[in-house]
Amino acid sequence: MTNAVNVAALGSGPAFSAYLSTNQSIGGGNTKIAFDTEVFDTNSNFNTTNYRFTPTVAGYYQFNTSIVSPGNLPLGAAQVWKNGGSPASCQIQGYQNGASTNAYSCSTAGIFYMNGSTDYVEVYLYVSASATVSSNSNTTTFTGCLLRAA
Repeated sequence: MTNAVNVAALGSGPAFSAYLSTNQSIGGGNTKIAFDTEVFDTNSNFNTTNYRFTPTVAGYYQFNTSIVSPGNLPLGAAQVWKNGGSPASCQIQGYQNGASTNAYSCSTAGIFYMNGSTDYVEVYLYVSASATVSSNSNTTTFTGCLLRAA
């Protein structure tokens, strides 16, 4: 049995890349990261005002985020939340635990099914103490793309 692949359809779905353009100060707990600048947004689904991606095509999406903070941070978690999720609901997260005197970084990646109408994703950073998130188009980023339409 042969699996046919529609090569023309590959890579034609919604995709975006955004970053934080100025340092963001955050307190302890969960804070939404203000990804306010787009590198690209192929379907105009990323909003730089509310910092969320709301796709208009239903399917399975890959999301990635990387967050960098200068200095010492004892515990942190980068989180991609679906539909305003919380630690008890639909999210993906990556942890960093341990002190660094130079910089802290945390990243995570995962796949969500998005319904193409009301589902959205946002990035939060959990930290155990106050911190500064570094602005950098190469290090503090949020990206996503459609892997497969529903």
